[in-house]
Amino acid sequence: MKKLLSCLLLAAMFLSLSLTGAWSGRALAEAPADQAGAEDAVGVWIGLVDMLPILEEEDADLAKHLGSVFASVTLELLEDGSYDLEVDSTSMISAFRVGMVGYIEEVCEQFGLTVEEFEQMNGKTVSETIEESIAQMETGDLVIHETGTYVQEGSEITFDGSDSCTFTGDALLIELDEYGTVELTRAGTVGLWSAEVRLGDVEGSEELPAALQDVTFNRILELRSDDSFILSMDLESFYRSYRNAVKVTFLESLEESGVTAADVEKVYGKTVEEVVDGLIAETDLSPLEQVLTGSYTEKDGELTGTGDDGTKLEGSWSRNKMTLKIEDYATLQFTHLSTEDVLAKGEGAMSYAEYAAAEMDTEVVIEAYVQAHQDWWQDKVTVYARDADGAYFLYEMACSEEDAALLLPGQKIRVTGVKSEWSGEVEIVDASFEIVRGSYLFNPVDLTELLGEEELIDYQNQLASFRGLTIEAYDDTGAAFAYKDSDGKTDDLYFKASKDGKTYDFCVEFYLCGKDTDVYKAVEALQVGDVVDLEAFLYWYNGANPHVTAIIVK
Repeated sequence: MKKLLSCLLLAAMFLSLSLTGAWSGRALAEAPADQAGAEDAVGVWIGLVDMLPILEEEDADLAKHLGSVFASVTLELLEDGSYDLEVDSTSMISAFRVGMVGYIEEVCEQFGLTVEEFEQMNGKTVSETIEESIAQMETGDLVIHETGTYVQEGSEITFDGSDSCTFTGDALLIELDEYGTVELTRAGTVGLWSAEVRLGDVEGSEELPAALQDVTFNRILELRSDDSFILSMDLESFYRSYRNAVKVTFLESLEESGVTAADVEKVYGKTVEEVVDGLIAETDLSPLEQVLTGSYTEKDGELTGTGDDGTKLEGSWSRNKMTLKIEDYATLQFTHLSTEDVLAKGEGAMSYAEYAAAEMDTEVVIEAYVQAHQDWWQDKVTVYARDADGAYFLYEMACSEEDAALLLPGQKIRVTGVKSEWSGEVEIVDASFEIVRGSYLFNPVDLTELLGEEELIDYQNQLASFRGLTIEAYDDTGAAFAYKDSDGKTDDLYFKASKDGKTYDFCVEFYLCGKDTDVYKAVEALQVGDVVDLEAFLYWYNGANPHVTAIIVK
């Protein structure tokens, strides 16, 4: 038992001590070759360090139970030659609270103990043990300030005569002994923001048990340069925390009733874990899974926004922090994220270039972000996904109906399957997936000028926009569109549109956008001669055959 308790104590000590050196941004393979034309670096620079790889290296057993763990970095360079560095690692507390539940259970299993036996021998409940460890963490340096002086000479910056920094105009690349080259970018509102949410702080959750109120997860906010925003949810961070909390709540209720885990298995024929999974499956989580889109304005650090459903947002930002009140939801504290961090690939995942170079009928492993998916059917779902460099068509990927609900727009997934081709469409078949941490939605790329060009295929499966097209007669009847199933209207729509004298085929894929969607109804209302802008996934069928998702008649 002494060894067991010492393991827990060492874990808590490690978490508090490891924060003191982690003031880096994102590790880079190499610095950019062109350092010419450096500007003045005076201003605020921000970055984010993902603590999970650091924790995995030090204590893999504990790290695998943690959710999202980030430390935010702010570096302010003043005109008088001084600097102020702040590293905020307070998010470690909630990650630790979540991770320790599974960690303690695993350690108990290794020592042949039940959780109840651990609590009896320790003289404290699991929650009390965790909170004592957190109290010890909070005595450490969770928020670190460092000040000093710096000198900039061209593209080179030196801090207090020691650490060096290369300045490119867009980024500060700092050389640190333990972390290599790290990147910070100029502060601003545009970009990705992450807010850690405690379920107990969300409106309407006051009656939840204490363990469920402590469930934490991340909201991801993307503020775009066109003044639009997307607010989504990092599902991995939620489900890991939620499952642990449900299990704790269930075990506590059993203890109060004098029932053991063995009794549950004997009566119901299910383990505690299976019962917990059943409870989660029966819970309506749709209010949390909402993806909110809309527009925003920002002036002098004050931000206001309106969702497409009328939801109001208002708040303020400074440096890499943002406070945002979301109507009928909560007031959230956001931290600015580096886009490069969010789009990074996990170990063993192919880059898009490696995927493109892979032979047909060979196994591929990719990580990408769900942009949309067709209807789930018979434990399969077809997904449109993207990464920073290209897009993927995941054809009839193996997926339960419950897992299909996790494939929200923007959700990052890791996919293993076979690269294949059908009528010119490069796709992944016989695929399976797992949810991984991350959320990102891509803007459509304007490919109007590439219609009819060979280069168009380079953008296969990406969400694209085509502007200023003219609707042409689809066939000899003079109709502006055609049904694949004109009687039941339970299948695709087809239409043709021209640009600069050339005509192209388009499709509304029924299982992506059915007859009740705005785009399906808009195509049904088209007239020959209408001028339209449209968005579509660049599907391929013996040539470009975009799957249209939006259309506007000008």
